[in-house]
Parts: sequence; structure tokens; C-alpha cells
Amino acid sequence: MNDKTFSWKRFWCPRTGTINLSDGGYLYNPDSEFGHIYNEHVVPFDKISEVPCLILLGEPGIGKTEALRSIENSEENLTLKIDLRSYGTEDRLVRNIFENPLFEACLKGEHNLHLFLDSLDECLLRIDYVAVLLAEELKKYKTNPNLKNLFLRIACRTADWPSLLERELSDLWGNDCIQIMELAPLRRVDVHNAAIELGIDADRFMNEILEKEVIPLAIKPITLKFLFNLYIRHGNFPSTQKELYLQGCELLCEETNESRVASRNTGSMRAKDRLKVASRIAALMVFSNKFAVWRDINFGDVPEEDITISDISGEHPQQRDASLTIPESEIQETLSTGLFSSRGLNRFGWAHQTYAEFLAALYVSQSELSPVQIMSLIEHPLDSEQKLIPQLHEVSAWIATMNVDVFRQIIKRDPQVLLRSDVGSADTEDKKSLVDGLLELYNAEKIRDWDFDEYFYKLNNPILEQEIKPYVLDQQRSYVARRAAIRIARACKLSGLQDDLLKVALDQDEDYQVRIQAGYALCELADEDTKRQLLPLAKSEVGEDADDQLKGAALSALWPQYISGEELFSILTIPKRRNFTGSYRMFLNYEVLDKIQIKDMSAALRWVLKYAVNDRFDSQIDDLVYGILNKAGQYLDVHDVRIAFTDIIRARLVHFDNLSYIKDLLQNQIIRRTLLLSLLNTEAEQEVIHSSAFSWLIKSEDFPWMIEQLQNDVIPELQQKLVTLIKRTFNTSNSEHVELLYCAVQNNRMLAENCQVFFQSILLDSEQARELKESYMRIAKWQEPKDKYPPIHPPVDERISLRLNEFEAGNLDAWWRLNWDLGIKEENRCVKEYEPNIKALPNWNKVNAYDEERIVSAARKYLFEKNSEAANWFGTDTWHRPAMAGYKALRLVYEQDYEFLLSLTSSHWENWSPVIFTQWVTSELDERTIHDQLVKLAYINAPDRVISDLMQLIDKENQQHSNVFIIRSMKECWGARLGEVVLNKLKTQSLMPESIKCLLDDLLRHQIDGAEEYAKSLIKPELLVAEESRKLAIIAAAVLLNNSRNIGWDTVWPLKESYPDFVQDIFLSFSSRFEGHKLLQALSETVLADFYIWLVKRFSHKEDPNHDDDEMAHWVGPREEIADFRDGILRYLSNKGTLESCNQIARIVSELPELPWLKWTLLEAQWSATIIMQSKNTLV
Repeated sequence: MNDKTFSWKRFWCPRTGTINLSDGGYLYNPDSEFGHIYNEHVVPFDKISEVPCLILLGEPGIGKTEALRSIENSEENLTLKIDLRSYGTEDRLVRNIFENPLFEACLKGEHNLHLFLDSLDECLLRIDYVAVLLAEELKKYKTNPNLKNLFLRIACRTADWPSLLERELSDLWGNDCIQIMELAPLRRVDVHNAAIELGIDADRFMNEILEKEVIPLAIKPITLKFLFNLYIRHGNFPSTQKELYLQGCELLCEETNESRVASRNTGSMRAKDRLKVASRIAALMVFSNKFAVWRDINFGDVPEEDITISDISGEHPQQRDASLTIPESEIQETLSTGLFSSRGLNRFGWAHQTYAEFLAALYVSQSELSPVQIMSLIEHPLDSEQKLIPQLHEVSAWIATMNVDVFRQIIKRDPQVLLRSDVGSADTEDKKSLVDGLLELYNAEKIRDWDFDEYFYKLNNPILEQEIKPYVLDQQRSYVARRAAIRIARACKLSGLQDDLLKVALDQDEDYQVRIQAGYALCELADEDTKRQLLPLAKSEVGEDADDQLKGAALSALWPQYISGEELFSILTIPKRRNFTGSYRMFLNYEVLDKIQIKDMSAALRWVLKYAVNDRFDSQIDDLVYGILNKAGQYLDVHDVRIAFTDIIRARLVHFDNLSYIKDLLQNQIIRRTLLLSLLNTEAEQEVIHSSAFSWLIKSEDFPWMIEQLQNDVIPELQQKLVTLIKRTFNTSNSEHVELLYCAVQNNRMLAENCQVFFQSILLDSEQARELKESYMRIAKWQEPKDKYPPIHPPVDERISLRLNEFEAGNLDAWWRLNWDLGIKEENRCVKEYEPNIKALPNWNKVNAYDEERIVSAARKYLFEKNSEAANWFGTDTWHRPAMAGYKALRLVYEQDYEFLLSLTSSHWENWSPVIFTQWVTSELDERTIHDQLVKLAYINAPDRVISDLMQLIDKENQQHSNVFIIRSMKECWGARLGEVVLNKLKTQSLMPESIKCLLDDLLRHQIDGAEEYAKSLIKPELLVAEESRKLAIIAAAVLLNNSRNIGWDTVWPLKESYPDFVQDIFLSFSSRFEGHKLLQALSETVLADFYIWLVKRFSHKEDPNHDDDEMAHWVGPREEIADFRDGILRYLSNKGTLESCNQIARIVSELPELPWLKWTLLEAQWSATIIMQSKNTLV
């Protein structure tokens, strides 16, 4: 087994990247549909194979050697492979690498070479010496232009990778051409396939791994092989999770590399000693909330979340107890084991967080701490109920597994934490106490019932059934506790409760959600007689089933063993809620089709036909419909199936359906022709046959077949239909068609009557000949390729020089014509004249270095001498090319010669100010920034002209668009002068409401004196009645709230008593125009709670817009936005994580009893507060 090599595809991740293990603890498959999203940093080797310098790292046991061997074997280029573990002398190493003919030829430019240096950490020379040697030798080729032909790949253990060599290689190749990658753990599919290769039951093995919660051991090859060996030897794993983890972690501390073992290069410590050191590191990191170990010298640059080697060793002057210290060399050796992986240069963290949690618990359990002392480590110091610290739940579960006294203490305080522990090893009495504790919490609605489903199976014990039965049946208990009890019964397969569950499921007076859970449980636990009694649920005959959940659960239990296809399709309906995915939708999408048989196909097709007569299939059932049609198409040799299938296709052709959902089916010649004959043989209306949609069923290759069918002895009606299709399918350009049809018309009168026209002679001077010729010429003209534009003459590169010559001779207009020539696209003569950056024009690549200097010089001159003639065009919709070419000059000089712009006089900036304002720029950050800077320069040098131009454009935009956009260009110019002018315009000129909003928003954002007073003046009580002044007051209030949040709030909030409708409209406007989170940040928890309660009363949840049945996206209006804003307040309070926020949410729960779900928000808030408060402090 240990020598077995598996055919895994391995993946690599940058050392500073993130590896996602969200596939149940396995590497989320980068090759899966969403792998590039969930594991964006993780790539196969072929994605990095072109990187010149690759450092391939991995902790011991991760599978580096096999992965590198696979890479070497798949490399198609010339390779040189050096196994450094076999080198003990400098001369031999230099000779075999740098004096190798392949290497020398590569550096002479004769070919590319992929140089693999494996096992750097195992070299018989000291690794630091080898690092220096390689660096010094490679530096000799730094100036060699052929270095680009060398592709270096170095493999090394993560912990042993020398930082000196990394710095030298970065200097040699450049940071962009070197990547340091770590080998990623295994995927689920890798483990599954490995089990298959070993000939064991892969599904059972995977389930064992899941149940024993040892996935962290399965995702590393070395410990996976350990699990395989155990499983093959015993047929299962050890009974306790602790035993498995202990053996697995000890194996990760063992030196398993054969060459290291053979050379006795295994370190100075035993595996058990390394495990002890690792457990101390784990305890220190877990209980002090540290992320990584810092291995380098502490120069004061250690990240706050790191722990240093000296912190771990305990070697400091105040430490007098030698038994509490560990030599730093032992810590370094332990960090080199497979328990750790890189977190960046000189930083190491746990290869899997579970290793840290297990070993920290092991350290605590092996210490001399009493249960009281241990509980003080894991209890939250600020929690009145002595609950455990959330960040320590996993380690607490491990401690409970190792210490029964702690287990019993946790039952009393935080029993749900124990579900994460190895509950299976607890005795019956302890399990009973745990179940009782959990159900009490559920009944008090202090924990949710869906957070722990995956762990409930651990609770199974001989008296579990009698423990949970009262909760299943007693309607006086909380629905949360009852749902949890049913889920526990389902997880522990308590089939003895099936009669009780059936009673609950069929009782119309029961809680709907409890009934649903009972239905789910019965799918798995019920016997045949019990399942048959679920039929009324499937038929929706037992009370309201708003979400079709009961229907879905019942059908899953009944189909196909206890209900026929005929019965099934008689009760299948369109789901009641379009945007809800529950048991019924899942049944329709996945279970019906998977279990359908040929005998059910006729009933299925009759069901499809009910919906086929509509314009289109309902999107809620289209997956099922398409699946049924594609499956049924395989059985058209069955008479009833063929007839029913044909009826559906005919119904769809009436609606001109292109049948794209069965396109693969129609590619099959036999199926397609069977369907065609069936359509023709049935009493299809002639209109269907004539319909152009019918052509979608026929391919050119069917033409000979139709001719052949016509020659058979068929009834006249079928003959006529075939003739119609033959005539419509006939392609006069297809010689085979022509020959077949010509022969056929000689022998078939009906065909001759319809198709003889294709072969009749036509007088060349007849009207028919003329019409046919004209038709042919029209079609030929459409079909012939369009003539390309003739080449520009003279060519663009010559025109560039000519324009520059003209300009330098004194013709300033040659500048804008040069811009035109640079912007024209030769293939279609389109011109990019609105592009502000002259270097982004299509023909800039034709500009040589000499002409580029001339262009920059011309731009300077143009800016200095050209008159923009703004009076003739500014403020109109005219694009004045000579003037607007000036912006390209400004833009070019801004980048090439900024000092020149600073030398321009006020008169120059006055000249170009209208041009700058008129130039349109994209939202691209760089382009917008340059434009804003040019506006700023113009404003600094010619403020009067800029303000004048701005006012003119404000008036124009206000009149044309009822809004103002140009003010955005002034973002770098705000100050007292500009603010005074804009504020005065607001006060003295009647503008449109959106224009006022836009200008006032900027005035307040830039804290212009007088803006707040002006906004407040618009919100006087006497102005809240008339429609126009009220509209302005709403705008002013919303803008105040957005920018001057405290003043805005103090102005608006007191009005809620006297003018509630006005305040309501303010927040409707505010939530639809602005992002509300900034306002929330300015308010205290008490005020936020008051605000939320008021909004709930003004904007009831019951009246929120409901788009559950919308099939497409919808427009989000103010009422929907205020609902989201209202709920955002509650989310903000919940996530704030303070004791006061919890208190205020508790007040909300008390004041809004009509919203019982609010209590769960309170639980979430308390949880967030516990985590956040503890994160701000060291745990120990």
C-alpha cells in the first residue's frame, strides 16, 4: 500500500493565496463549474508552466515528490532533472548543472530548457550552503539575454525553503517572473478514486471518513495512506476519533521520506517528542488567538497576530522553571513537520486548523489542570450564563472528548457545543443528559434547530426514542423543539416513531413547519403501509400546503414504489410559489425523471401535452418537460409513446417553437424520420405542414428519404403532404436534389404537378425570365462579400509626417487633422474622435519615436497659439473639431510635460476652459482623474472663466435634463469661492428638484458655509404644505441626512410627531437616493432601535412588495428600498456586536410582539457580541 502511486491531478496555490476547503473539508474542486470562483488562487500546473522561475513547496506528506514526478513526465520541452538529495560535493553539483551541455546550449540561445531541481531540503550539502552556491552560479548569467530561455523549477519542503535564495532569484528574474507555489490538499474525487483503485468500497470508505470526522487526515496523501491501511486491515476505523487523530498527527510528526530515513537525516527528535512540542504550540496559539508562528528575528516587524519562537520556548530571564522551557531548535524542527504550512515568508501556520484544535485540547487534557481551571479557559468571562467562547467551541469539544468531567460541565452550560465532539464514546446516561439539555434549549428557543443536523446522528442511544417522543407529539412545546426532535429521530433512524410522525403530518391543526419535518422524516423511516397513507398529502387533500412542501415530501416517499405513473402525473401541478425551491420543486427537477420507466411514459407525455398547447412551457416545469421529451424520444418505436410525442410536437409547431430543447434528439436520423412520418400520418392540419416551423424538423439529408417515401405505396393524403415538404425542402443549388427530383417527377403525377415548374423551359425574353434574373441578381448581390475599403492614400504613417510638416510650417489646423488621421480605422473608416487620449487612437502604433517628439512639441504650440473660438460653439451641441483637438493636446502634455502646463497664462486657461468642460470622458478612474486635474488647473489660473462656463452649463443641463451632471467635474475645486457662487445660484434661481438635490448634495459634502442653514431653511413647518415647497423640503432633508448626518437627524427626527407623513416621505426619498449605512453609523444604538420601531409601524412588513412569483428581474421602487433600509437597521444593530446593541434589540422584540421571528435576530446579535468582544481581547 505504501508504494502505491495514485493518478491524482494536483493543484498549486501561491504561498500568500487562499485555499478553499469548503467541499465538506476537501479541496473545493478547481475544475468544477464554480471552482474558478471558490478557489480562484488554486490552479493546475499547466496554468503556471510558462512562469520562468517556479518554487514548488509543500509540507511533508503532502505529495510533492509524486506531483513533481508527474510534472516532469508530462513536460514536452527539453528538460534537465537534478535530484539534489544525491549530491554531497560542490564540484559535482556545479558540473552536473552549470557545465551540463544542455544548460550551456540553453544559455547560448540554442533552445529552451526546463531545469528541475528536486529535494533541495534533502541535499547532502547544507541547505544554506547550497542556496548560496545556486544563487552565486545563477547570478553569473544575470546580463545574459538568453536567460529567458531557462525555466527553473525548484522543489523544497516549505519550512526549509531558504529566504536568501528567494531574494536572489527575485533579483535575477524580477518579481513578475517568479512564483512561489504550495501544493494544495486533495479533492473529494481524489480520495474517492484512490479508494476505487485499491478495490475497496469507496462510498462506504468516504462515509466512514465523514462519520469519524477525519477529513483533515484524508486530504493529505501520507495520512490518507494511513487511513487506507487501517481500513483495509480492520474494515473500519478505530472506535474513537481521538485515537485516529492522535495516530494521524503523530504520523505527520514522523519522518517518512525514504531517502532521509536511509541517510539518517531524520532530525534529532522522536515523533512523540515533536508531537508534544506541537501540542504546546497549538495551546499557545489557540488560547492566545494567534494565526501564525514568526520564524525570523524579531526586528519589531512581527505581525500582531503572530507568535514568535521565543514566546513558544519560554526562554526568558523571568522563567526560572527549566521544565517549562523548550529549546528553539526543537521548535524549529517541529515546524518542519507535516502539521504546518507556509503563511508567507518566515511565517508558518497549521496545515489544517483541526490539527491545532486537537493538539491544544490534548495539551490541556494532559496537564494537571482541574475541571474548574479548564472551564475557566473556555468560558466567556462576560457571559452571565457561563457559555463558552465561540472561537473555542471546536477545541472545547475535543477537551470534552478527552475529559468526562468537562463533558458534563459543558452539558449544563452550552450543550450544543458537544455535538461537535466524539459523542459516540460517551455512555448512555451522558448522552441522555445531552439530549435533555439540547431539547430544553430548543424549547426555550435559545438556539436554532437547523444548525446541527449533521451531528444529530451522534445522539443515538437505547432510550432516545422515549426521550424525544413527547416533543414530537406535544403541541404545547415550542415548534423549534418539536422540529429538532423530529430531525433527531430522522438522523438516528428511529422508525419506531413512524406512527407518531404520521399522525403529526396528517393533522391539519398542527404547525405547518412541524408537519413538513414529519413528512421528511417519514420518507426515510416509514414502512410500506405507513408511506401509502401519505397519498392524501400528495394530493393536497389535508389542509393548506402553501409551499407544496408536504406534497413534495409525500411524493418522494411514494414514487415509484407505491404510486403508478398514471397516478403521479394526475396529481402533478405547477408549483404554487415561483421563486421557492423546496421539496416539491426538487422532486419535479430530480426525482421524477430519474425513476420514470417506459410504462409511465405515455402518462408523462399526456401531462406534458396539457402545457404544450400554451405559448410556452412554464419555467417552473420546463426542466422536467424537456427531460421527459428527451427520454421519451428514445422509445418512439412504442406506439402509444410515439402518438403522444407526436401530439406534443404538433402543438409546439403551432406556436413556432424551434424545439431547441430536443435538438440533440433530432440529430438522430432514425428518431427524426420516425417523428416526421408520425406527424405526416396523423391528421395534422395542412397549415402545420406548410408552417415554416416544420422546416426545423427537416435536414437536407432527409430529401432523398422523402423522395423514397413518396415512391412507396402511400395514401393520397400522405402523398400530398410529402410533396408539399419536398417542394419546400428542394434546393436548386444542390445537384443531388436536382437529379433526384428530376427522376421522381417522371414517375409521380402529383409530384410532377407541383414540381415540374422547376424543370420547364423559360423563354429568355419572357417576363418570367426577367423576374427570375432580377431575383438572382438581388440574392447574388446580398451573398457576395462586401468590397473592402480601398487603402487610405497616402498611407497613415505618411500622413502623420505630412500633417506634422504642415503644422511646423505654420498651419495650426493641421493638428486637429492629425488627430483625425490617428483616429481613423482603416477597415471601416470610422473615426474615434471622442477619445480624449491621443495615444489610445487606433493609429498611434504607427507613430515612431521621432514623430512622437514632434507631436508633443506640436501639442505645446497648439495650446499656446490656437484660439478655441468658444463663443461660436460652447454651450451648444456642436462638436467643434479644431477646439476639441485642444483637449487631446492638454491630455498629452499633462502626461509628457506637466511643467509646460504650469507655464500657461491665465488667458490660455480661459481659452481652453470651455474645451475641458465639453470633453466627455469615461468613468475609467485614470481618465476621470486627469480630467479633474485639468479642470483644477484651469480653475486655479482662470477662476472667473471656469465659474462662468460652469454656470452656463448648469443652466443648460437643468433645462435639457432637469438635472446637473457637470458639477461632478469640480470635485478638485471646491472651496469658499466656488461654494458661494453655487449656493447663491440655488438661492436666487429656480432650478428643477433633481438639480437642486445634486448641487445641494455637493455643497453639504464639501462643508460650504451657509449650505446647512439654507437646507434647514427649506424644511420650515410652513413650507411643508404646498406641493412644490414640500417637494424641496423632502430633498433638502434627505440631502442633509446624507451629508450632515447629526444636524440632519436632529432636524428631521423631531418632526415625526407633528408631520409623520412628511418624515415618512423623507425616508422614502433618502433610501432610494443614498446609501443609508453612513447615517446608521452616526446614530446610537438607542436611536437606531427607536428608528427601526418607527419604520416598522410606518412601513409594515406585511405591506412590503412581494415578488415571489416574478419570473424576471423587476424594478426596485422606493417602497422596496425603504423596506430594505428598514431591515438594514436591524442587521446593522445585530452585527454591531455590543452589549447595548443586544439590549436594544431585546427592546425591539418586546415592543413588536407581532414579529415573533425577531427573537432569532436577538440570538444572532448576542452571538456576534460574544465573538466581537472576545476577539478584541487575548483569549487567555
